[in-house]
Amino acid sequence: MHQQKSSIYSKIQNYKHKEILIKHSLEKLEVISKENLENFELSNLSRLGLIKEERDFYANPQTLKIPTNQDDYESHTSVNLDIDVRSYARHLLTEFGELFIKVCKEKQQIT
Repeated sequence: MHQQKSSIYSKIQNYKHKEILIKHSLEKLEVISKENLENFELSNLSRLGLIKEERDFYANPQTLKIPTNQDDYESHTSVNLDIDVRSYARHLLTEFGELFIKVCKEKQQIT
């Protein structure tokens, strides 16, 4: 009896995990490839609200030496400072963009 209960509980947990993964994949926005679009086209789609730009920023630490005067001789203090910042942009299809594409496809089927 305990083994069956444990098995059923395990299956329930597995289904809950699958449900979370499915919900996440449904809510995940589609990434738009920049290869087939010019910059002005991406800008126009963004202004219309069909896509949005998402940026990821990365910074690499660099060490600086700051002079300090102590007891008639000069020494340096090292400080880690994030200076080198890089960003990577990606364009994501918005919910409005998905609806727009759906309506366009429906209109093509009618005509």
